Amino acid sequence: MSAETFEHIVAASQTSGDYNPTWKRFVKTRFFVPLARDGAESGQQFKLGKHPQSGKRIVTIAEDRQLLEDRGENAAHLHGAEIVKLLSPEVGILVALADRSFGIPAGLVARLKQSLEAAAAAKAKAMPPPQPAPASDGGFPSI
Repeated sequence: MSAETFEHIVAASQTSGDYNPTWKRFVKTRFFVPLARDGAESGQQFKLGKHPQSGKRIVTIAEDRQLLEDRGENAAHLHGAEIVKLLSPEVGILVALADRSFGIPAGLVARLKQSLEAAAAAKAKAMPPPQPAPASDGGFPSI
């Protein structure tokens, strides 16, 4: 894997307009995500906030724990794919980067989630079914 950070990939995608490298890297990158305290809002296990412009619900994540508002205290360290799978459909993601942030709206998070689920289903379908274990005689010699 190249030494480029997720932030470098985002910058290149914003310049080129091709976000495929960003999504491919996002699902494999580990991010810190703050965990909800006391009981999660609507069953969410992540600390949710409101987007500053739209007011929609978001979870803020970062590769660098220090970029989180509360410095990532009580945070999980998960791959982007794991975060997407655990989010409710109406929640977006705000990736905190060193000099800016990168927003992933809830609709796109839902599409990423569907794509990940479809890929997992295709992989499971392609795998051969498990073979039953041979009957064991308990290790005793036959008479």
